[in-house]
Amino acid sequence: MDATFAFPSARTREIQIRISEYRSARRTTALLLAVVATFAACRGESPSSKKLDVVRVARSGFLTNAPILIADDEGFFAREGVRIEYIAMPQNSVQELPSLERGDVDVVAAAVSVGLINGVANGAAFRIVADRGWVDPTSCETAGIVGRREVFANQPLTAALLRGRSVSTNPVGQSGYILSRFLERYGLTFSDVKVQRLAPDVEIQAMDNGGIDIASRSDPYLHTLLAKGHVLLGGSVSLVPNTNTAVLVYGPTLLQRNRNLGLRFMRGYLQGVRQYDQGHTSRNLEVISRRLGIKSSDLNMMCWPQTRTDGAIIDSSLVAYQQWAVNGGHMKKVSPASSLVDTEFSARASRGLDSAARAH
Repeated sequence: MDATFAFPSARTREIQIRISEYRSARRTTALLLAVVATFAACRGESPSSKKLDVVRVARSGFLTNAPILIADDEGFFAREGVRIEYIAMPQNSVQELPSLERGDVDVVAAAVSVGLINGVANGAAFRIVADRGWVDPTSCETAGIVGRREVFANQPLTAALLRGRSVSTNPVGQSGYILSRFLERYGLTFSDVKVQRLAPDVEIQAMDNGGIDIASRSDPYLHTLLAKGHVLLGGSVSLVPNTNTAVLVYGPTLLQRNRNLGLRFMRGYLQGVRQYDQGHTSRNLEVISRRLGIKSSDLNMMCWPQTRTDGAIIDSSLVAYQQWAVNGGHMKKVSPASSLVDTEFSARASRGLDSAARAH
């Protein structure tokens, strides 16, 4: 028989079968990998992505929290190997501090307050690490003193008109600090007005129905009050320029146990800050509106709080606030800013981002 048409031997047939099985297995494996990749892509994941480290952040509805939301939405945290878990907390940053110290939450976006500074000065296991909002003297008004329209519209502002009025503020917080500076202009103090403390939503209702006459408030609530026809009596730009009104605070997890994670979070945060500081772009409006539940049309009309792109704290503003608190009997002494702020995170993160930007 012609060798060209010889039947294959048993050994040859065995080899051919094994080759066929190998090729079939490879095709099956490739198909499975494609399915996994497609599923992961639908979830926004990569099959080769490493596990992300969780950082627990206190949930906040204030506009100064927008850089964190932007960084989360744009994947800036994920690129640093960080996944954000938002923890529902009291809408009062001072009440969040015990949870921060216990490690129930890792990051709090807090107003500069007597409670925060006293806690750090007394050895609590948290520190200010970055700016979350400051009063740029060249910017528009993001916070201020608002008067009830029925009392203050078309009226000359005098001490007599202000004296005895019902005022809503936190007398030892940033709103109280701004209000006290306003009253000083007219030779008045808190003792000359009736101070009460209302939640922002309740405050708006009280202003509408005459329950209060004056409120010290920031956006988005400031915008709501002014849109209802109430009157801006004084703004933060003229009252407290170059002041850090809100800050980012780390607890012991990022300060002590895992500082590398704290640095990675900071890099993601500052990338969010830099996008946020581009202002009212369509993308920023879309993200903030969706994440905070504020209409884009309202956001577009608001003055957004400025946040420093390098995350740096204005030391003199912390000292000035403390001196005011000491004078008012709310604090015993003024602590140097260096004892309140851990500057390493923002400084290193900012330098790294600047270097990467120059390289591109």
